[in-house]
Amino acid sequence: MTEWYEWQTKRFPRKRDVDKETKMVTMTVKEKEKGASGNLVNDFQQEMDKCCKHLFNIQNQYESIRKLKEKLTKRDLICYIDFSENYSCKYNEEIQSIHFGASQRQVSLHTGVLYIENAIQSFCSLSDNL
Repeated sequence: MTEWYEWQTKRFPRKRDVDKETKMVTMTVKEKEKGASGNLVNDFQQEMDKCCKHLFNIQNQYESIRKLKEKLTKRDLICYIDFSENYSCKYNEEIQSIHFGASQRQVSLHTGVLYIENAIQSFCSLSDNL
């Protein structure tokens, strides 16, 4: 029998402080597992196969983009756009009640990079519409 730790996604009931309503939340937790060493090896091999495929895809995508950037003409452009949500806004100095609950404002960042023949231009916008 072999023991190991594994990250698992599980659902748990949570009681809200405000109205005492119970809601189900999803959390990723580290759990101890027990089983035959063969099961551990098989699970590990499956994860490694996924990881190797992922790395292969990343390498090919980066190589393809690099080649496209090298061949840009005046009529071409490449634009990467991404967003990151739920950044908390803070005051330089704030009272304790601002730190908790709905008083804390959040924003999403919309970032991008524009590649033109001989230039690179990055940009970012903020949105409070989450």
